[in-house]
Amino acid sequence: MTKVDQAAPAGPGVKAPGAGGRLGRLGEVRHVGLVAALVLLAIVGVVTRPENFATSSNLVSILALASTIGVITVGMTFVIIGGGIDLSVGALMALASVWATTLATQAYGPVVMIVCAVLVGTGAGLLNGILVSYGRMVPFIATLAM
Repeated sequence: MTKVDQAAPAGPGVKAPGAGGRLGRLGEVRHVGLVAALVLLAIVGVVTRPENFATSSNLVSILALASTIGVITVGMTFVIIGGGIDLSVGALMALASVWATTLATQAYGPVVMIVCAVLVGTGAGLLNGILVSYGRMVPFIATLAM
């Protein structure tokens, strides 16, 4: 028997060591501290302000605020998989939100605000892409300059 055969699972219903389901990695030692901190924060919120914290509207608000970071994280994942690095994502998000907020003070409406934020982010990202692809700049330097 070769070493490859020995490392394979014993049968169709047996998983290899360390190959858990979706929550299988949750039990890793390095994640336990993060999960414990999250649970502790939730307990403190429920105990100190149960009328405000333990509501569905608060949960929706937390998820809506976290969704922006989630969308940026997906884009950064593709950049990192491609072997690059993008240091400008936070600054570009701030730039797009400032433009959208400026339009909000002028009462143009939510559609114009969204279109403006998307166009500003797309334009700055396109400029980054052109500098890296056609300008042959190192992604670290190009996005740091942005």
